[in-house]
Parts: sequence; C-alpha cells; structure tokens
Amino acid sequence: MEVNDLDYQCWHELGHAFTCIELGGDVECVEFLEDHEVGQARARCTTNQCIRQRVACGGFAAELVLYRDGDLGPQDEKPMTQILFRNATIDRTMYHSLDPESELTEAQDREFMSCAYEAVVPIIRRYKKEIAIAVAELEESKTISGERIKQIMAGT
Repeated sequence: MEVNDLDYQCWHELGHAFTCIELGGDVECVEFLEDHEVGQARARCTTNQCIRQRVACGGFAAELVLYRDGDLGPQDEKPMTQILFRNATIDRTMYHSLDPESELTEAQDREFMSCAYEAVVPIIRRYKKEIAIAVAELEESKTISGERIKQIMAGT
C-alpha cells in the first residue's frame, strides 16, 4: 500500500466508520465520491456529542496504525507526520467543532493526536483484519453499508 492511494483513503474512511459503530453510533455507508474536492471517499456516520470527537479521530488513527505497523513500507517520520495531519485537516477542525478554514493551535493538535492514540488506535488495532476485509469490499463495489460493516465486525 502507498500513502494516499485508494487503499489508504479507504482505510481512513473506514477508520471513522468502525470507530463510530464500536462506540455506539450508526453508519449509513462508506462510499466513493466522484469529482469531490475533499477526497475520494467519505463515511456517512451518525454520532452524538459523547462519541463525536473520537469518531473524528478514526481516520487519523487508521493511518497511524498503518504507518506504525509498517504497512506503508519505510517512511521518514517527519514527512509522514505532516501527511497524517494534512489528511486529517477537516477531522481536526470537526474534533474541535470549528469552521473547516480555522487554524488550529499546537495544543489543539496535541489534544486531537492524544485522543486518537489513546482512545481510537486500540479500536483500529482490534478490528484491523476486519477493516482490511471492508476495504476490499469497498474497492470492489464502491460503497459499503453500515449494516455490512457491522456484519464484518461480527465475523459474519
């Protein structure tokens, strides 16, 4: 897998979806988008105030797990960290309930990263094999329903 390729983007979006479902939220689907300025895919998650911040960390946490587990091959830490944060720009502002154009402080970025690492990375690690299955299905069909993700999570 390569940084920012289609597999990688699927991992990011499914990171949000798996986190949402694990924390009691609901997912309508994860789908590919055509001609969308933000990215190639999106997760349609329904959250509540209690889980919203952790769900926002799901994509970053999924990318972090791929990086830390060596699934991206050798990467220089500083450029990779910049890629992780750039890919999570919208997620970081959503985490803090800010306008997407807002500049974040270093303290806000540290809070986001800490939440991702402490609360969400364990979820991604727990479901890493299942996320890989969902990535393959998403790439094949261009959409995967929340119900199908729940089935994969349950091992069916």
